[in-house]
Amino acid sequence: MREHLTDSLVEWIQTHGSKGTISPNRLDDHIVIGRFGQDMLWRLRCADLDLITSVSVLEKMMFDHGISATKLKSLNQTICTPQRIYQSASHPETSVVVMTLQSLGMKPILIPIWLNKPSSKGKPAMHWVASGYVKDDPRIFDKWDAAGLLIWAQ
Repeated sequence: MREHLTDSLVEWIQTHGSKGTISPNRLDDHIVIGRFGQDMLWRLRCADLDLITSVSVLEKMMFDHGISATKLKSLNQTICTPQRIYQSASHPETSVVVMTLQSLGMKPILIPIWLNKPSSKGKPAMHWVASGYVKDDPRIFDKWDAAGLLIWAQ
């Protein structure tokens, strides 16, 4: 099942996630976050596909990684207005990391995205939003810059 990310869905995840009452089947449901704008498509040189994640990933972002419901409600905007974009160090052929300074406690939020991820047979490919978390050690950016992973910076 695919549905769109809405304020009411985020509120539902917040309510039921805090109670531990999200069923395993519901955790697997795919959520359409939105799409990259033309500027992001140009920066990433990728296909114009849906940005997709799952209820499970959204729940982990909220409860395990400390990303507020308010930030999740504007996830597409956060992804599409980054301060920096890095090639993934662990999966450089397929993934990027979007870094935003919309931070929590002055720590940046990182959003790993698998570009052009194949989907189930007969379904279109997607850009998979694998996670979202606050980075505790901002020195990682110096390491990524030194490794030549920076794709774009504002």
